[in-house]
Amino acid sequence: MEAYRGADDAASHAFGGQSTRNQTMFGRAGLLYVYFTYGMHYCANVVCGEEGTAWAVLVRALEPLAGIDEMRRRRPAAHHDGTCAMVPPSCVRPSASPESSTGRIC
Repeated sequence: MEAYRGADDAASHAFGGQSTRNQTMFGRAGLLYVYFTYGMHYCANVVCGEEGTAWAVLVRALEPLAGIDEMRRRRPAAHHDGTCAMVPPSCVRPSASPESSTGRIC
């Protein structure tokens, strides 16, 4: 697990204050902050602090309970259901379009 402690945490996208890119992190708990990293992957953080604090947790893995057929369609190279969503970039790809996911409620 990776947790980010708002604008005071140098590892956080919120470090240095609110911007257009990171504004979702400053929202209410339960929002999803999705971002593109290293020019090739999407990652997702779940906002978990009070509004305005920009506390968030990086989603490292998840267990799909529904929508597995859709996940398989989006990840044809996954060898079994467990690999459809086991690392941050994979967690986001099987979901709805990553670009439209930021700011959505988890």
